[in-house]
Amino acid sequence: MAATTENLPQLKSAVDGLTEMSENERTGFINLVSRYLSGEAQHIEWSKIQTPTDEIVVPYDKMANVSEDVSETKNLLDKLVVLKLNGGLGTTMGCTGPKSVIEVRDGLTFLDLIVIQIENLNKKYGCKVPLVLMNSFNTHDDTQKIVEKYTNSNVDIHTFNQSKYPRVVADEFVPWPSKGKTDKDGWYPPGHGDVFPSLKNSGKLDDFISQGKEYVFVANSDNLGAIVDLKILKHLILNKNEYCMEVTPKTLADVKGGTLISYEGKVQLLEIAQVPDEHVNEFKSIEKFKIFNTNNLWVNLKAIKKLVEADALKMEIIPNPKEVDGVKVLQLETAAGAAIRFFDNAIGVNVPRSRFLPVKATSDLLLVQSDLYTLVDGFVTRNKARTNPSNPSIELGPEFKKVANFLSRFKSIPSIVELDSLKVSGDVWFGSSIVLKGKVTVTAKSGVKLEIPNGAVVENKVAYRIGIPHPKFKLKLFWGCKTKNFHNVLLTGHQWSRGPVNNKSSSLSHGRLIVILYSLVAKQSHRKMMLFLVAGVSLLAFYVYKSIKPPRPIPLPENVSEICPRIKLNDGRYLAYRELGFPKDKAKNKIIILHGYGSSKLVDLKITQDLIDEFKIYFLLFDRAGYGESDYHPSRTIKTDTYDIEELADKLQIGPKFHVLGMSLGAYPVYGCLKYIPHRLSGATLVVPLLNFWWSLPQNLSRSALKKFPIQNQWTLRVAHYFPWLLYWWMTQKWFSPFSQNPRETMTERDIELADKHTKHHFIKESALRQGEYVSMQRDIVAGYDNWEFDPTELSNPFSDDNKGSVHIWCALEDKQISRDVLLYLCDKLPWIKLHEVPEAGHLIIHEKKHFEDIIKTICQIMLLLLAIVGLISYYVYKSIIPPPPIPLPENVSKRFSRIKLNDGRHLAYKELGFPKDKAKNKIIFIHGYGNSKDADLYTTQEMIDEFKIYFLFFDRAGYGESDPNPSRTLKTDTYDIEELADKLQIGPKFHVVGMSLGAYPVYGCLKYIPHRLCGASLVVPLINFWWRRMPQHLLNAAIKILPFEFRLTLRVAHYCPWLLYWWMTQKWFPTSRDPKKTMTKRDLELAEIHTKQSYKESCLRQGEYVSTQRDIIAGYGNWEFDPTELNNPFSDSNKGSVHMWCALEDKQILRDVLLYICDKLPWIKLHEVPEAGHFMIHEKRHFEAIIKAACT
Repeated sequence: MAATTENLPQLKSAVDGLTEMSENERTGFINLVSRYLSGEAQHIEWSKIQTPTDEIVVPYDKMANVSEDVSETKNLLDKLVVLKLNGGLGTTMGCTGPKSVIEVRDGLTFLDLIVIQIENLNKKYGCKVPLVLMNSFNTHDDTQKIVEKYTNSNVDIHTFNQSKYPRVVADEFVPWPSKGKTDKDGWYPPGHGDVFPSLKNSGKLDDFISQGKEYVFVANSDNLGAIVDLKILKHLILNKNEYCMEVTPKTLADVKGGTLISYEGKVQLLEIAQVPDEHVNEFKSIEKFKIFNTNNLWVNLKAIKKLVEADALKMEIIPNPKEVDGVKVLQLETAAGAAIRFFDNAIGVNVPRSRFLPVKATSDLLLVQSDLYTLVDGFVTRNKARTNPSNPSIELGPEFKKVANFLSRFKSIPSIVELDSLKVSGDVWFGSSIVLKGKVTVTAKSGVKLEIPNGAVVENKVAYRIGIPHPKFKLKLFWGCKTKNFHNVLLTGHQWSRGPVNNKSSSLSHGRLIVILYSLVAKQSHRKMMLFLVAGVSLLAFYVYKSIKPPRPIPLPENVSEICPRIKLNDGRYLAYRELGFPKDKAKNKIIILHGYGSSKLVDLKITQDLIDEFKIYFLLFDRAGYGESDYHPSRTIKTDTYDIEELADKLQIGPKFHVLGMSLGAYPVYGCLKYIPHRLSGATLVVPLLNFWWSLPQNLSRSALKKFPIQNQWTLRVAHYFPWLLYWWMTQKWFSPFSQNPRETMTERDIELADKHTKHHFIKESALRQGEYVSMQRDIVAGYDNWEFDPTELSNPFSDDNKGSVHIWCALEDKQISRDVLLYLCDKLPWIKLHEVPEAGHLIIHEKKHFEDIIKTICQIMLLLLAIVGLISYYVYKSIIPPPPIPLPENVSKRFSRIKLNDGRHLAYKELGFPKDKAKNKIIFIHGYGNSKDADLYTTQEMIDEFKIYFLFFDRAGYGESDPNPSRTLKTDTYDIEELADKLQIGPKFHVVGMSLGAYPVYGCLKYIPHRLCGASLVVPLINFWWRRMPQHLLNAAIKILPFEFRLTLRVAHYCPWLLYWWMTQKWFPTSRDPKKTMTKRDLELAEIHTKQSYKESCLRQGEYVSTQRDIIAGYGNWEFDPTELNNPFSDSNKGSVHMWCALEDKQILRDVLLYICDKLPWIKLHEVPEAGHFMIHEKRHFEAIIKAACT
């Protein structure tokens, strides 16, 4: 019987009787069921679906980086809450309790890693990012016990439970608990979409908002890639995005995952359940829908509060039918990602795949426990030795499903850095120190136990097949171990080795093959004929295997590191290098030279001392992997060669920037540098660079370029590209020559002369190939002519305005190997590359002294010109914008004025008036305004002091008068200066603060940061920051327009470019001053004239205008961490006090409407409107007395 809305009253009545549910849970459950029964669902019209633009799904790489300024990072993190979804159990992996307590790596659980990550963030940046765990009723009790062990950590851990809803009996549509099912099976947590109302109902949401938190980062606790990302957080804060979903490129394993779409002008999540049947295959395609939801979400806390209170989060309902204890039940759930369409200015961010590393099964556990990942400060980091951007595909049989079984079947986790896929089924057991490479399948027949021995190396599409048991057959294997039954012997498709072995390794594979085939023969009637067949096949297989398998590298001498300089890389390999020229710490030009095919760091180049001295050049030459004394790389590619260069530069500390120069086949790593490490380059030079004929070049160009080579060379390059595993056989077989034997087909006469001179140095050639031709030259060809991850025509110019440099290609016009037309095409596509065409020069152009010097001079002269231009501009800009240091105060200043020393070493000057502070009933700290000081001319009469028993404390704010400047002055620092001054002078736990004009912003700071210290606050004609976030824009626009145009420009400079304010205030090109008549009334002008006659005007600016008035403007009009309308009333029943705002109705600077709006939003602020008063009202005796009386009463 299908349920309808008629079932709702019966259901509601039953739910009302469930005492286990809270009122919020009852309401939420009934609303969910009501929506489900009414058939409420969004209908998607397929034709209206659009692919989101980069503005909606922002590429991660295009987001602005976070500066290295610790204080800026701290400010970002102070606005963040981290929330982990912790409601799931580990039962699917054979564990009890919350899944988050499963040990992931090195004895640490998911929860351990999360706490360590946040603890390290808090420690590094001096912040207090809280961790929140959303539990379910299934995980609550266990989690509460577990978090106790983190009591001494530097992390505030909060927990709350998501809702607990009753499962509904499908046939009767009544809550199962009402039918007597009162244990846990009668209930369910309603999906992670419940995070928003549950967070609000727990009270945590309001708590975090009151603490100044703005965003919550929500992620599954089992996603090891879901870590705090400062780039994303900064982007959201700057762009005021209420919701952000992290998405990542979809693979074939993710085709069912939800994706982001643009629909009717909004971004929203599209799940497969919403897709019409006829479009399901299109949805699963990775061509149209290229991204999927990682469930890493960033959400604005105030937006959550607004939407939950308005009951506006109507996410799609996911009906989840189940059968429990033989009863068919229904549970209704929602997903947090579906909420994206209800938030304003919501976006997605297309993040790297590394941010999605969930552990849902033991196959995932194998990935993260292997050498594919390392653990640093709680963060799981991928091994750089893995060149494949995707993780291996791992499929383990049901025997491995439970964690305990999984761990028992591996003596140690195998090495899988070079693994593509692994499929294991049956009763399989792994020994220790096993290495898995390529595609591996291991299958054990039912009832048969199969063991993979210690130290085995299983490589590339190895298939394991089970032999047929033979009760009388026993065999001693070639490595000397015995098997009890023949079915324990494995047949290997390509390679099975056991670590480094001697020459018996080939016999080992051959021997196993014969043994396996013999077992098959045991069942045949014609055994002799089959034996001959087996022998023939075995010999053929053995010959093929011997022919195509490359030899191991020739070992280097044990003392090789004593013979030549070598540096150890992070993956354990060594690179040999040679340094020439100027010391690297004094050199102006640092050039890394990449040798060509069959060469080495000893390449014979005409590097003269005159050239070195003229341009102060430091040269670094090194043996690329497998050449000379550099260790080979087993999976060498253009990317690995590129990162070898970067790591070598870092290890030798040559600096953040360098120029790379590659010749011939040695030029392909230069393309790699332009692609993968452009930020490290000061320039790049490609000399007669290789052409990969499988780039996306016009077909006629690539065809004609390839035909420049002799036919033998063409075939060699084709083999290297299409069949790299066959290249060793091709280069060593005797049937066809791999290269043309006539040098004149590939070299000019001058090339031949240069080659003859070059090859006279036999030790250079011998040194370059000392480890064998395969790991050096042949691997070089494979890397250069392989399928690259990019095309050179797609490269971006690495040298923008803020990253000076240049790229050059040198083309020899008589070169018989490199097509000039292709180089012209590249430079046409990439106009930022400068092409140099050299007449009467061949492929070995770089070995000609005059040409080599031209190449080096071009590099250095351009760098010198750029350095000179940049230097002059930088010097002028620096001189123009750098503020002067503060004018020193007299040495005896502390003797002449009362000053108190703060904890950071600065001094504040102050003045006390009125009643003694230990007897006063009213203690008022007065905060002076712009261009003023503690000596402000105010009417503090003795009668007023005596009447209200007032103690006044006046002080010079940082940089004013005799108070030391604060180099990082902000609203917050001014606030804490007030609190520390009060404590140092021991005026008591409570005080009243009064601030005027620009001096009012610290009063806002006190209400935000130290409300517990206040007994009251008064804001007199307070400043308006025109960039407050929650203020209506039309009000702010109207407020700024009442100011003179030149003053508006000054405030915009202070807000958007504070580092430029000193230049703006001192330059002569644009007006910065204002006509006082435009901003002051007639009475204001009279008061100002009286006021400016006082000598204290000079005193307040004695340290210079920058550290006083200009820094004051920056602090007041910068980006605040909060908005005044977000302030909470600091005066509850237990904390008596009041807040007053004084508005002068004739004020020409402060718009009354803005003050009215603030007081409307914050009704606990009392607004005093004063007629016939202007901006200087506080200097009028009657108005000043009214302000003080209001504060005291």
